[in-house]
Parts: sequence; C-alpha cells; structure tokens
Amino acid sequence: MRLRNMFVILRKEYFDRVKKKTFILTTLLTPIAIILLSAAPAAMAMFSEDSAEDTYKIAVIDESNIIAKDLKDNIIVDFDIVSPAEAKSIKEHKNDYDAILYLNENVTENNKNIVLESFGDITMKVEGEITGAINAVIKKIRIKNYNIDGLEQIVKDINVRSSLRTMTISETGESVSSSSGLNYAIGYIGGFLMYIFIFTYGSMILNSVIDEKSSKVVEVMVSTVSPMHMMLGKILGVGLVAITQFMIWGVFMFIGGTIITTLFANQMIDPETMNAVSQGMPAASMGSDQMMPAELSMALSSISDLGFILKTFSLLTVFFIGGYLFYASCFAAIASAVDNIQDVQQLQMPITIPIIVSIVSLSSIINDPNGALATWLSLIPFTSPVIMMGRISSSIPTWEIVLSISILYASFVGMIWMASRIYRVGIFMHGKKPTYKELYKWIRYK
Repeated sequence: MRLRNMFVILRKEYFDRVKKKTFILTTLLTPIAIILLSAAPAAMAMFSEDSAEDTYKIAVIDESNIIAKDLKDNIIVDFDIVSPAEAKSIKEHKNDYDAILYLNENVTENNKNIVLESFGDITMKVEGEITGAINAVIKKIRIKNYNIDGLEQIVKDINVRSSLRTMTISETGESVSSSSGLNYAIGYIGGFLMYIFIFTYGSMILNSVIDEKSSKVVEVMVSTVSPMHMMLGKILGVGLVAITQFMIWGVFMFIGGTIITTLFANQMIDPETMNAVSQGMPAASMGSDQMMPAELSMALSSISDLGFILKTFSLLTVFFIGGYLFYASCFAAIASAVDNIQDVQQLQMPITIPIIVSIVSLSSIINDPNGALATWLSLIPFTSPVIMMGRISSSIPTWEIVLSISILYASFVGMIWMASRIYRVGIFMHGKKPTYKELYKWIRYK
C-alpha cells in the first residue's frame, strides 16, 4: 500500500510539471534555439556568398616589374597593374578601385615595406588574401633563383602533415580506436551537462518541497505516506520529467542536425579541405575556419568501435542517473529543513562547493585521467558524477568504475534515508532556520 502511495506522488509530480506551459515552452524552444545558433555561422556564410558585392579591386604599382603580373585573382580580390600616373588619377577621383597596392623595387628581398592604401575599411580576410597572393609569387621567384631543377616540387613534398590514428590497448590486450580530441570533448560536454542537470532538476525538488511545506499540504500527506516514499516519489517523478525533456531534445537535435548537415555541409566542411586532411596535407594549405570541423570529422570517423560507443554511452547514463539521484536527495534534505528559498543558501554551500571543485578540476582530470587526483575524486560521491564524465571515454581500470558506481548509488540510498529523517521532523518546524548540529539531531530521532 505504501509503495502504491509512492507511485501516486511520482505520477502527481510528473504530470503537474509536464503539463505546465513553462515546461512545454522550454522543451520546445531550447532545442530550436540551439539548432538556430548552430546553423547561424553556416547560414551567414552562405548568405554572405550569395549576397556578396563585386570583388575587391586592387590597383597595383609594381616597381619591381616581376610580382604584379603573376598575382592570381580570385572571387575576393582582383589585381590590375597600373602606372604611377593612373594611380594618381585613381587616388584623386576614387573611382573603379577599392585600394592601391605599392610593391617596392626589391620586394623579393625585402617584403616588409609593402603598402596598401584603401579608400575604406579593409577586412582581415581581404588583407590575408592580398598578402597570401604576394607571398606565393615571392616564394616561387625565390625558389627559381636557386636554379635547382625540381626544387619547387621538392619544397611541396617536404611540407608534410602526418595523420595520427590513436589506439588504446585495453585490459584484455585488444587495441581499441580512440581520439584525444574526442575524449576531451566528451569529458567537457559531459561534465558541464552533469553540472547543469544537477542544479536544474535538483532545484525543482527543492522548490517542490518548500512549496508544499509552506502550504501545509505536506502535513496531511505525511499521515498516509512515509517520508521515505514521499521523497522517492518526488525524486523519481522529477527524474522522469528530466528523461522526457532530454528525449524530446534528443529527437529535435537529431532532426535539426540532419537538416543542418544536409543544407550547409559545403559551408561547414569543404570537400577539398576534408580530402586534404585525410591525405595529411599541411595546415597552411587550407583555411583555419575549415581545419576545425575537418579535424573533428576525422576524429569521429576514427571511432568506429561499437563496443567503445556502447560502453561510453552506458557509463554516461549510469553516472547521470546516479548523480541526479544523489544530489536530488541532498536538495530534498535541505528543502525540508527550511521555510523559504532565502534560507537555502547557507545549507546549500556544502553541496555547491564540491560541484564547483569538480568543474574547476575537470580540465586537469581530462589531461591526466589516471592520476591520483582523478582516482580519489572519482570515489567521492559529491564529485564522482562530474569527474567520471571526464574519465569515461579514457582507458581506466574497470575496478575503479565499479567501485565509483557502487559508492555513488550506496551514497544515494544513505542520503535518501537521511533526507527522509530530516523531512519527517522538518515539515513541522516553522520560523526557525536549523543549524547543522540540529539537523544531525533530527537524523538521530527515533
């Protein structure tokens, strides 16, 4: 009968929240906002290309007479060789051209005194295209001046960028695909999601208990439901709300990601850049804005081991659930001891500090997942949910994972028991903020 009452509370907590307009709006608008923000750079790039004006026209005065004729035009800049007299006329009338480029007589030996006079603001992209075109010509001339057959091809051949595929030897001796970049991304994203998850849904528990205590409804409920079952009902009900929200977000993100990839694939990762990365070409041969997504795509493609994916996802889920249950119990215990949200701050400090320590330590943990700091913080239930997010995709001993999970879930059982003991006394206490010493007495009351 009591267990049935727990499910009644669980159902009430769940449906009361999912039917709220704020929940519906947050659930729908959050993934849409993320999708739009993700698509914005690619959409802006596409729009800027479609709506771009004429190319940046550059009048070139070449005193060396050997550079300007080999400058390559592209869709961004267009070079025209002009005489000093024509340059003077352009400067006076400011027509047809956007800037005047002056190349000194000994530019191949001294390329530090190149001057560009622009009639308006010049962007870094345009400046980079101009200097890149000049440097390419000077490089060819300098190579030619060495008068060595095949030197240009030799220079191309020695520009090597190796493509490293990382393999981790597991405890069974098998080599498993891995990626340091991907491990770093999983660790940071998982850690911050855990941090947000704990405070977002933990605060729901906290507000729910305080509201019921303030309205005196809980005094009636406690006569038919045990404090333990009431706590579990609330925690599991809010947990189901979180699962529902995350599942909806997952569907939205999958659909949105598919649409973005389909529509903006060429803007996000240029095929030529992707091919260059796969062949180990140097970073200097492609734009920096293309290198990051291309490298990430290569890292993802290297992780093809189904076992690795299943293990990582399973452990992330286990620690997400365990972390939520443990911290939700902590928030429930705090809420049952106070009358209003203002009194929460002091009692919440011992819970908040370990999470902040976990986030601050996350970078060090990811860089050294098997260090002493990582091991010890993984065994403390207040820090293990976040810290294990940073270690999950790395090769760590199985016994540490099992021990960390066991301590976390055992701590949840202990914490929910303590929360129920505080709850049964705290719901009848009004007008006084208890101290830690008093909370300890409440736990020991028979």
